[in-house]
Amino acid sequence: MMMKKLRAIGTSFLFMGIYLSFQLIYLTVVSFMFGIKYGGLEQEIFTENLDRMLSTNTLLAIIFSAFFSILLYYRLCNNRKKNFIECCTFERISLKDICISALGGFTFLFINGYIVGLIRYLGILTNYMDSFQEFSNSIYSANIALLIISVGVVGPIIEEIIFRGLIFNELKANMPTRTVVIVQAVLFGIFHMRAIQMIYATLLGLFLGVVFVKTKTILAPIILHITYNITSVMVSNYGSDTIFGQYFNYIVVLSFIIVAVILLYLFKNKSNSIKDELIL
Repeated sequence: MMMKKLRAIGTSFLFMGIYLSFQLIYLTVVSFMFGIKYGGLEQEIFTENLDRMLSTNTLLAIIFSAFFSILLYYRLCNNRKKNFIECCTFERISLKDICISALGGFTFLFINGYIVGLIRYLGILTNYMDSFQEFSNSIYSANIALLIISVGVVGPIIEEIIFRGLIFNELKANMPTRTVVIVQAVLFGIFHMRAIQMIYATLLGLFLGVVFVKTKTILAPIILHITYNITSVMVSNYGSDTIFGQYFNYIVVLSFIIVAVILLYLFKNKSNSIKDELIL
């Protein structure tokens, strides 16, 4: 039994590694071509162009990697005599669950924003916070349309296919549902690599996992994740000059209340036939 669990975790890392490998291949090729083209420039000009290149191509790498990863995941499922659509639990979703998922994604962004702000205020992980801020500034300085397409839409779709789809169902065959929700959330956090991101990504992964289990369709966490990321893009670019910046504390309190209500609704009204039902 233990070997089966370890094998499932190993397969989970394989799914993660496929997507990350395609990103690495893309960025390696682009960086090599950039070096050939701009290698003769002065250091300052070279660095400026390099930052701009990485900012844009990091986003393009998401789209490139998502496309080829899905093709490979589809092939792997076929080789294992499994249906890719069933492995990812692409089922119909009700209008009510669409609205709940979208609202959950919108509000959870402010909860995680508050947590990041609290970490900064307490002076915890200071070095990692500086690195995280620099990375965020680099990414969010890119073209807004490309940000929405890659970070806002494509990224959430491929990450949900990987974590709430392939990985969740791989682990579910060998572990209780409650354990799977926790493990896939931790893997989701590790996947984001940077310390600050690992913290809030793990929390988001827990929320996405619960929503997935209770709605029984991957479309719910996909909608939640897309709403979360698009809200993040818009707030990062325009938030400080809007109501989100002026009344942030009030919005955070309201967000905690809304997420609590959503969770209560899911646990109370979304019953599962799964023997090891999630419990509060």
